[in-house]
Amino acid sequence: MMKRGFGFAMMISVGMLSTISLSACGGATTDAAENRADAIDEQADAMRDNSESMADNMEARAETLDNRTDGMDSTAEKIMDNSAAAVRATGENRADAMDNRADAVRAGTIKK
Repeated sequence: MMKRGFGFAMMISVGMLSTISLSACGGATTDAAENRADAIDEQADAMRDNSESMADNMEARAETLDNRTDGMDSTAEKIMDNSAAAVRATGENRADAMDNRADAVRAGTIKK
């Protein structure tokens, strides 16, 4: 009788250890996915900051292209301002795509 009780207890112990092991693996996978998603979010923030900085510099340069004080922007200034707006929009769109990718990684939809 003791042998049977011991075997049953051993079987329960092994089952519990298996469950704990599987839970730990799932946690590590979740942590890895969260870390990947965080890294992508940081890249998206850097993309936004970089494009914003580039656009600001372009706009500052555009101001130097128009040395008249007539209240009208020169053609060169308008072109540079439009280019700055395009840089800002492109950077924002790319960063949004990165944010979407990070969300997909968190949801488990994609691995990278």
